[in-house]
Amino acid sequence: MERIDAILILGHRLEPDESPSEDQVRRIDCAVEHWKETQAPMIMPCGGLTPGHTHTEAEVMRDLLIARGVPQSVIHLEDRSRITIENIQNALKLLGEGKRVALVTSDYHVERALDDCRRAGLNAYGVGAVTPEGPYRDQMYAQEQRIAAELQKIRESGMSDQEIAAGIVSRMESRHKNK
Repeated sequence: MERIDAILILGHRLEPDESPSEDQVRRIDCAVEHWKETQAPMIMPCGGLTPGHTHTEAEVMRDLLIARGVPQSVIHLEDRSRITIENIQNALKLLGEGKRVALVTSDYHVERALDDCRRAGLNAYGVGAVTPEGPYRDQMYAQEQRIAAELQKIRESGMSDQEIAAGIVSRMESRHKNK
C-alpha cells in the first residue's frame, strides 16, 4: 500500500443532542480501519461548529477515534469548516502543499468531495464508508447529484469556490437565525 501523509475524515451534521449521526459513525469506523492498514501518521477530522451546537463535528469525531484506540497524538483537528468545500480548503492550509491524503467520507459523497479536492489542489484518493442499501442511501445519492449539478452551474457563472463557500455558509447562518 502506498504511503500517505494523512487521513482526512469529512464531517457530517451532528444530531440535536450533539451525538454523531449514523453516517458519521460509519465514516469514523472506515477511517480507523484505513488507518490500521496504512499507519498514516495523521488523522484529521474535519468539521466546525454548526448552528445550534456547542461542540464541533471534529471534536465529536476525535472522541470517537480515541474510543476506538487511535492515539490522541495522531489526531489533528480541522475544526473551522462547515461544508465540504471549506473542509478541503482548510485541511490543505493545515497540511501544506504536496501531501498525499486518503479522504474518508460516505460512499455517496466521495465523487463530489474528490472533485473539491482536485479543484483545491489536494492530492487525494477516496475511501467511501458504505451506506446500507435502502431509501436513505438512494436519497443521498440523488441529493449529491443535485448538489454537484448546482455547483457546476454556479462555477460556470464565474464564482470561485471561496465565494461559493461564503455564500452557502451565510445562507446556513441566516436560516438558523430565522428559526
